Amino acid sequence: MHAYNFKAQFAPAVERGDKPLTLRNERASPSRHAQTGEVVSLWTGLRTPQARRLRLGVCTARATVLLTPAGVAAFERLVVLSPYDALTRRLSEWAGLGPTLCSAWADDFAKLDGFDNWAQAWGWHAAAAGAPPKGAPLDRLRKELVVWRPVPREAEAEVLGAPSLEDAA
Repeated sequence: MHAYNFKAQFAPAVERGDKPLTLRNERASPSRHAQTGEVVSLWTGLRTPQARRLRLGVCTARATVLLTPAGVAAFERLVVLSPYDALTRRLSEWAGLGPTLCSAWADDFAKLDGFDNWAQAWGWHAAAAGAPPKGAPLDRLRKELVVWRPVPREAEAEVLGAPSLEDAA
């Protein structure tokens, strides 16, 4: 199971299921992000006395994405659990549009990430990335996209007690 921690500002949206994705930095090997089909545990305040699990989810899509001030310029290695899931179908459609149309759906993508619009999302991710080396302009960020479908509350105990998909193989 992979744990993801969210700042307090995002916790209510994650808990309600309004924020079904996260953009994270690449992890150094051997650590890795959740892959499609794996359970994710979504937290706020992790590693503090106030830690609280918000939801459990099942990873439904993974990709490496290239962010720019105009929107998501590219989806690389997009893998979806089911093409019939509405959100993963929409991500697949967006991935096929290419960089020239990224600004047309950037605000929709930003809302799924818990922001009001793309300008707000870009500002937050750019600030979190810090200053680029030697004052170079920050015009792109490479992030890992993790998308999940929330597990219904009444099924969480069953999911927590179930073996992982890797254990079943």
